Amino acid sequence: MLSQPDGDDCIRLGASNFGGFLAAYGSGGEIVADLGRNPSASNSGSLRLYSAAGDDNVFISTSDNNGEISLRNNGNETVYLGRSVAQRDGKVSIFDSALGTELAGMFITGGGTGTLFADVKNFRMNHPTQDDKEIWYACVEGPEAAAYERGTAELVNGEATIQFPEHFGLVANHETMTVMLTPLSADCKGLAVVEKTAEGFKVKELFQGTGTYQFDWEVKCVRKGYEDYEVIRPRKDRL
Repeated sequence: MLSQPDGDDCIRLGASNFGGFLAAYGSGGEIVADLGRNPSASNSGSLRLYSAAGDDNVFISTSDNNGEISLRNNGNETVYLGRSVAQRDGKVSIFDSALGTELAGMFITGGGTGTLFADVKNFRMNHPTQDDKEIWYACVEGPEAAAYERGTAELVNGEATIQFPEHFGLVANHETMTVMLTPLSADCKGLAVVEKTAEGFKVKELFQGTGTYQFDWEVKCVRKGYEDYEVIRPRKDRL
């Protein structure tokens, strides 16, 4: 044990039921850090850093061959960096410290899929004309992992064929495809999608129409490999 000039502990080395430990103290005799065995895991280490109030606001530990970092506010967890309990893969969690509720994070599923979750997903950009402002857009939500493609095409003599770019055919499951059409002519008799394939789709004007004009289109599909996206899931923290 090492002491400060006024007699208060400075560093203490010792042993406990949890194995050896090292504790460091501040100028007022309060503990500021300790290093030792993780009480919840045999033969695993831990490091705790304390606030002036005595709360261990930073907790670093190893257990079951995994490392974990927990950041806390007044003893309540705010950030967790480690692994998901069920899959033992990487996980980052952000908590509401007052409620103890996990509100955002990212993790790897058992199938090796990287997943990001939050109440709202945003992108932001600087306002182009107001230096003290930002523009925030929120992502569109839906009960599927979807992909889309859109554009403007030309109907010629009542017919048009849209070819998808190669990358969309690689990403999208065409068997889940839906198509929306908007004619850009008031003389349109109506449009119909008469064929859908992985390479594109074919459009015809109704009533054997022979119009020549532009139309907007939008296609949505489920991403390949995500057809069984789970919408309703058990409620649990730290997946």
